[in-house]
Amino acid sequence: MPERGTAKLGVTGPVGSGKSTWVRAEMARRGWRAGGIRGFRTGREGPRGAGGRLFLATWDGRVPWRGETAVPGKRPDAAGLAEAALAALQEGRPDAPLVLDELGLFEAGDARLADAVETALATAPEAIIVVQARALDLWRDALAALDAWHETGRDGNGDGRGG
Repeated sequence: MPERGTAKLGVTGPVGSGKSTWVRAEMARRGWRAGGIRGFRTGREGPRGAGGRLFLATWDGRVPWRGETAVPGKRPDAAGLAEAALAALQEGRPDAPLVLDELGLFEAGDARLADAVETALATAPEAIIVVQARALDLWRDALAALDAWHETGRDGNGDGRGG
């Protein structure tokens, strides 16, 4: 658990390690309500792999982007995902907490999104930014303003011990 008063926190770990669960608990600990948060969350509808769909949702519950149903060998629409993420970063009050759950490989190639993340993080009073471990090196420069990092464990319990 980060020290109290850590205003801008990064969270990383492998897929399925409890990053999003940990973030929800930290948001509750800080007293943040979903409607008063700037940023977005990503997730998956349906099964992993073939038949599932990625989505991006704002913290007020809107879902401005849904990918196509996954087909083996076909990558998701990274440009559409990045556009939705850019739009979500521009919404909301600039003085609201910023939560991005999560940044991964698909969005990492968009320089405009990296710049927007860096700007949003620099101006946010508090932030929690989740990054897939496999994409961390691609996002590190844009996230230089973070005060500390928390790593979730491989066993999904989110305590950083691993499994």
